[in-house]
Amino acid sequence: MSSLIIRLIFFFLKIVKSHQNKLAKDKKDDNTLEQEKRHRQDEDKLVDLALEWNYLDGVLPILQARHGDMARKKKKEFIEVQQLKLNKDMKSNLS
Repeated sequence: MSSLIIRLIFFFLKIVKSHQNKLAKDKKDDNTLEQEKRHRQDEDKLVDLALEWNYLDGVLPILQARHGDMARKKKKEFIEVQQLKLNKDMKSNLS
């Protein structure tokens, strides 16, 4: 019974969050960094609740999305570093 209640709570939290995201997109707020920060804080609250209630199924999609974001960021940083090294090598070869 309590598992069902927890699932319903997460279900409704997701609905509310998606509705908030839709409203935020409709407003086309220029403060995208602030929105990302608020979104991250909301996700942090959901993760904390899930861990408190020992409901890892509800938090798994959030953690997987964060893992994907981190992997993309690391890949982008790696490419930028490689491009800088290549540019530096090209400049030294031209000299």
